[in-house]
Amino acid sequence: MTIKKFIHIDEPAQPSKPGLIHGAKIKIKNQRQIFLEGNKQPTQSLKMVIHEPRLLGLKNSDQLNLHDFFNRVITTCNLLLKNTRLSTDPTDTAPVEVCQSKQPPDIEQVQSMDDGVIFPASDTLKVRGRTEIELHSYEDLDEAHVCKVLDMLHAVYDAKDPPATVGNIRESLKAYSRGIVARDREEVFKGLFVALEKAVNFDKDRSGKCFDSKVKGLCGNQNLKIGDIRKANGRLKHPSSEGQFSKHPDNSTIYEYIKILRPVTVKIMLDKLEEVARQIKNMS
Repeated sequence: MTIKKFIHIDEPAQPSKPGLIHGAKIKIKNQRQIFLEGNKQPTQSLKMVIHEPRLLGLKNSDQLNLHDFFNRVITTCNLLLKNTRLSTDPTDTAPVEVCQSKQPPDIEQVQSMDDGVIFPASDTLKVRGRTEIELHSYEDLDEAHVCKVLDMLHAVYDAKDPPATVGNIRESLKAYSRGIVARDREEVFKGLFVALEKAVNFDKDRSGKCFDSKVKGLCGNQNLKIGDIRKANGRLKHPSSEGQFSKHPDNSTIYEYIKILRPVTVKIMLDKLEEVARQIKNMS
């Protein structure tokens, strides 16, 4: 089985204008199942290929499950990429295309390719799209890590009678998935902050300086300007409030906060995701 769908790759809230992109490459380590191929054109055409997707958690091939599985793969990759992001084409309303499997490419041949972005699932998932990436952007992904995180997502989303903490982790993943692919810079920022809030408060509610202290402890950085970021989020949520929050952040400040916020949010999300997935496993 082969599944095809359009995707993009770019940088969240990039400072340059969309379309002014010169190329990118993501190197995949430990390739076995997932491949994402491209070419050298400034606007790249991409094809995601997953051999044996059922080994990665695909339960059946109806359209609802195909879309859900694909979105989980995208979310997983966006949790592991550092600077860029994957997203589906918002104008693409076509169903996921399903066709017969083909022989997976030779691993050494794929690793030697110098023409695009490559991931490693004799079922095959193929996704075509185009790339919009910051000039000369390079990243690494480890397929073994992708599969591990994807398994945890399956555990959290598919759990029956899960622990109470699962609700906040699901909300965190939802906010992150929505925010990281947003085209508006403020929406990226707000999505990441909600994802952080839900992950930090997965066991109890925290706010203000108590929240700041918890974030610093969880990420291991006592110098993190999380208080400033929290206040900026308050101003963006309540733009008409006078004096309650700091002044409205400008675009360059929001962009800098996004670069700080993304790795912090991802680290805490992955830690809590692993903890909750372990709780679910112990309950089964």
